[in-house]
Amino acid sequence: MTIERIVSRGQESAEIIFSGGQKLRVSKIVIYEKAIRKGDDIDSELFSELLLLDKKVRIKERALLLLSRRPHGREELKLKLIQKKFEKDLVTEVLQSFIDSGLLNDKEFSILFYNDRLNRGKDSKRKILHDLRMKGIDRKIIDEIRVLFPDDEENISDIRKIAEKKLSSYSYQNKDVKTKKSNLYNFLLSKGYDYEVIRKVLAGIFDTVDD
Repeated sequence: MTIERIVSRGQESAEIIFSGGQKLRVSKIVIYEKAIRKGDDIDSELFSELLLLDKKVRIKERALLLLSRRPHGREELKLKLIQKKFEKDLVTEVLQSFIDSGLLNDKEFSILFYNDRLNRGKDSKRKILHDLRMKGIDRKIIDEIRVLFPDDEENISDIRKIAEKKLSSYSYQNKDVKTKKSNLYNFLLSKGYDYEVIRKVLAGIFDTVDD
């Protein structure tokens, strides 16, 4: 097959048009790396190689776009790419190259994620670690995070502020004390706080101590 012309399709892509009318839309990076020019003869082997290289470049570009928006762990990023219909084996290969080059690091991501969520003050340490597991972070890394950030007793005053803010919301208006306490308990429990911590917070707010 002979390349009849190469037409730019935006900033990143181009369309290779062959003499027989076949068209192949590829990344400009692929064209540059393979030094493809108008008039080149492309055999079936090179055509197949070109397609494979293009798939990898597209995966890399999509992965870099996702990482530019916010940090990701490997499994989370892998899932998003597969959902975009990229081939699983090629996604795994590209992400491994990211890991090898330092572009992707699950431990660094976990530390950033943990600190960010903790600083927001909306979730307990236990809940944050649970969410890391749900993102596919290896248990060994989670254990390392637990060592880096010891699970000291939760700050009662900070949790009380969260509870009081929730209590002042519209959904809690016109409810009796028993219902408010029950709803607050479930709310704080969903955030991953320990029962004893919740009990102390509720006792401080309602000036009662549950048996």
